[in-house]
Amino acid sequence: MPFRAVLFAPGDHARKVEKVFDAGADAVILDLEDAVAVARKEAARAQVVAALARPRRPLGYVRVNAMSTPFCFGDIQAVAVPGVDGIVLPMVEAADQLKTVDWLLANLERERGLEPGAIDLLPIVETARGHRALGEIARATPRVKRLAFGAGDYTLDLGMRWTLAETELAPVRAAIVMESRAAGIEPPIDTVFVHLNAEAEFLASVANVRDIGFQGKLCIHPKQVGPIIAAFTPSEAEIAHAEIANHNNPDHPNFDDFGEIVLRSPKGHGYIRLDWYTPDALPNWGDGRLTILGTEGYIELRKYVDIAGREGTDHLFLVNKTRCEYIDCKDVPITYFQALMTDIRDRSETAMKQSHAFEVTRLALLAQQMASG
Repeated sequence: MPFRAVLFAPGDHARKVEKVFDAGADAVILDLEDAVAVARKEAARAQVVAALARPRRPLGYVRVNAMSTPFCFGDIQAVAVPGVDGIVLPMVEAADQLKTVDWLLANLERERGLEPGAIDLLPIVETARGHRALGEIARATPRVKRLAFGAGDYTLDLGMRWTLAETELAPVRAAIVMESRAAGIEPPIDTVFVHLNAEAEFLASVANVRDIGFQGKLCIHPKQVGPIIAAFTPSEAEIAHAEIANHNNPDHPNFDDFGEIVLRSPKGHGYIRLDWYTPDALPNWGDGRLTILGTEGYIELRKYVDIAGREGTDHLFLVNKTRCEYIDCKDVPITYFQALMTDIRDRSETAMKQSHAFEVTRLALLAQQMASG
């Protein structure tokens, strides 16, 4: 299973814990570390165990406190139970830390009737020492199937300024990808992006780590999940050509009166055109057409005008080897847009899957960027 979007929630916050499983993430991490006050850490253990015992779609992990704290041992003892898919260990700096936790988990699994290795172990590398020991950490135990990166503590440890552009993280990110590959484990999971209102920089960060070899990204807010999943979901479609131009309005040089996109995929090609060239004789300002061309026929919808002279809107033509048929669709209810609004309101997937919506948006932005040069 891919770990594209992995969403954190504070383990002691009942309302956020209840909602986090419905955010669409591949995995959820209930946090006992940074998000929980010291006075509430022990009480939060029972809360996360109870939450992960309930039915859910995403994988459920628990981030315990670091081994340097007095809470780590108790955390692991409390949460290594049926229903917990894995433990996230922060501030990992040496392979011996992972070997110790692996030994503890193996004994707890045997004692509690779990299959050997049932509980995954996900280390977060977030210090200079962890960076230096990446190769050993990645090979410490078969229980470690992937690494995660934590930039907040990493930049704090090194006295770096964590910028929106994140160029200062390039060396450590490259090292995590390389050492993961050399150790034969899965690609790593990237750090959270903490600036919730910096959407352009967030998308740039997601695209960057996807392109350099990460399999996903940690999230701190549900609104980050959809764009991350869309970015890390392989797409068969690509923009073959995109162009914008001004062909007929020389007096308005900043106005683009023509735009087109050519899409290509193994299943077919697509062409989209938008222009301001309505002929004067057309009875309507503007005309919308949708044509689906197959190898044995086609379907064409003329939204506003039938050039054969029939009045009304929504003229549908079906053509194949045996017939050429006209269908008047003006009285056929259009339910798609209502379903789409319901999806937006209810976070459902009736009109289309959210991943598809984000993929279409990604392709549109890519086409705009290509057309603008």
